[in-house]
Amino acid sequence: MVAMHRLMGKPGVSRAIMNQAAMFNENGVQVHADRLVVYGQTVLVQDGDRLVLQPGARSKLAATVLLLIGLAVVALSVYFASGPALILGLMAFIASFIAWRFQNVRHTLQLIGTSSSRTVVDSTDLAWLERIQAAFAQRKSQDEIVSTANTVQA
Repeated sequence: MVAMHRLMGKPGVSRAIMNQAAMFNENGVQVHADRLVVYGQTVLVQDGDRLVLQPGARSKLAATVLLLIGLAVVALSVYFASGPALILGLMAFIASFIAWRFQNVRHTLQLIGTSSSRTVVDSTDLAWLERIQAAFAQRKSQDEIVSTANTVQA
């Protein structure tokens, strides 16, 4: 620790030490000034790179099919005055709502660079991916502060 304090006064060293400290570290994802570490895999980040959050979409097919079956069974049960068929149709209607509401929607964070793009992480937790994206955006401002401090020290 004492050696780090002695090195901090030298130009260019504080940036190296700053790059070692993670600005964001949660659930196996670390955001550093010059790289992302996702579940142990290191992704180097250049100046022009940006993280883009692509929210996933819910699948409407299963919910729509269950809804139509439920409505048809309810209509037939009313026409034929069948109590058990009415209950079956209502169960299909409720199952369609559950199929729609509780889907595992996968959201994706993509690192888009000057020449290529790649998927960094995907998850069902949208808020967590937004925190990663915000930390990635903040790293640029931290990087500018450190480079300004190095210029002033020199």
